[in-house]
Amino acid sequence: MKISNKILESALDNFNDHKDQSYTVNPSLPILFFGDTEEYFKSEFKVITVGKNPSNVEFKLKKDDDYSYVRFPDFKNDEPSLLESLNNYFKINPYKQWFNSFEPFLNGLDGSFYPNSHKNKVVSTDLCSPIPTDPTWTKLSDGDQKALFKEGFKLWKELVLELKPDLVVISIAKKYLSYLDLEKIDEPLYSLTNKLDGTPRSKPYDLEHYELSIGDFKTNLVYGDAANTPFGTISNEEKENMGRAVLNKLKPTKEDDTSEDKEKDSDKKEGFPIWYEESKKFIESFFDEDFITEFHKKYQEKNGEFFKLVMGDKNLGDFYESLELIKNNYEEAQNFSLKKREFDKFTSKHFDVLDPMMINSHAYEYYENGNVEEGLKLVYEAFMYLPIPNLVLPLKYENHPHTEEIYKYNASSMLDTLGYGFMLIEKYDFALKSFNLSVKNGPENKAISEHLANRGKAKMKLGDFDGAKEDFDLASKKPNPPEDLEDLKKELASEMKKDLIADDCETGDISVEIQTEDNLDRIQLENEELKRENRKIKDDLLKSYQEKLKSEKDDKVIIYIVIAIILICFMAVAVN
Repeated sequence: MKISNKILESALDNFNDHKDQSYTVNPSLPILFFGDTEEYFKSEFKVITVGKNPSNVEFKLKKDDDYSYVRFPDFKNDEPSLLESLNNYFKINPYKQWFNSFEPFLNGLDGSFYPNSHKNKVVSTDLCSPIPTDPTWTKLSDGDQKALFKEGFKLWKELVLELKPDLVVISIAKKYLSYLDLEKIDEPLYSLTNKLDGTPRSKPYDLEHYELSIGDFKTNLVYGDAANTPFGTISNEEKENMGRAVLNKLKPTKEDDTSEDKEKDSDKKEGFPIWYEESKKFIESFFDEDFITEFHKKYQEKNGEFFKLVMGDKNLGDFYESLELIKNNYEEAQNFSLKKREFDKFTSKHFDVLDPMMINSHAYEYYENGNVEEGLKLVYEAFMYLPIPNLVLPLKYENHPHTEEIYKYNASSMLDTLGYGFMLIEKYDFALKSFNLSVKNGPENKAISEHLANRGKAKMKLGDFDGAKEDFDLASKKPNPPEDLEDLKKELASEMKKDLIADDCETGDISVEIQTEDNLDRIQLENEELKRENRKIKDDLLKSYQEKLKSEKDDKVIIYIVIAIILICFMAVAVN
């Protein structure tokens, strides 16, 4: 399936009807949607989001720039290039501050606008019009809004019928729901009664559930209150939890699974837990197919040898002896490069699968030497070897310490190492996903504070300042916070201040997320301090001026007295 040429042609015709109006951004193009529709149609759970109309900031990178096709370099004013430009939007240079407000909720749905490992690619649409305007929608006159809405709303409904989403997500002013044919489902899909810190909300935040009808097509629609940005009054963590809850309740089940298929799936889950498969799939999405194929050949050989040895009855003495040797020589072994270890025959053959964490630690050597991609491959190798001792040994030895909890704990460390590598090569989207998985899989990891701080760094790089603040605050409450955490907080405060100065918030409904209550309080305190300093300066200047006047006055009095004494002396001499 793909977007029809007919609706693209209609969008261009609609744009041409309005392009000479003073409110139409020039140059611009009709933004029927944002997102990779080819990947969207392959998604298991199809999701679209809804705004009002495109923002003028889509056509400039900085506030003072002239409008241009800077985010749409492929546009040539025809249907094929329009489709290509809209499909590639999130791959080139998207305006992230708006879309990042949706992203945590979409991640909970195993979805994303961006080209990363999430199963479901999400498409952004606009209810009122595909035409970018300046001023923004709410500042247009009623007449201009009506002129744009008449054709724009019709185009949106036609687009929905082509996309046929499983879920429509709306978080704009609630009055816009009145334009839709909706039937409300009694119970909200998700309800928040407390803030993230545990204190009660003044009123619950409900994610309302509706059935949307457009002609014969029916689908699910969810609505949550906005505040400058989608779901603006709740934290990123709560957004992701909300997305997960929605996915669990609304994702269609596969009715055509045979009992044999279900049995295979069950076996797979028992051998390799879902969380491991999810992480492995994400890591593999970064590498090319040749590397993956070559590694799997090596992996299967190593895997087979290990199973045969451990599950058989022979060489168990050698096995334990070698395991003890590794344990005793662990620190010493860390000083060797991976290819130069000189253990006995068994150890040199099976060392890596017995202690994949050592492989992970050596990735940092590659990072430090500037060979980041090789370091990332090493983390992948460690991650692939991780299940072997943790899954096989407990099968053979009842009380063996390799449990799934240890397995998961070690996986969280590896995913943090992976994220660190992605940060070094500025793959911040990949880094954030790595850190998300690390925190999710290892909440009790002794380095959790560092993992949270690293995730905060990735969010800061992606412009998600509120999310970064959340993670830095969480990290500071965990044991052994990183030494540079306070510096990171200062850097974040500086970035947030720059963001406020750089953007006068004149981006309408597609606006920068204005600071949270904590940040507003901080800014208010800073303003009060500045006022106090200004008052002190004024008082000091006034006092100094008054003292100067007094001093000058005293000097004049003395001069007058001296003159008077001299005159009296002259007069006395004259009389004599």
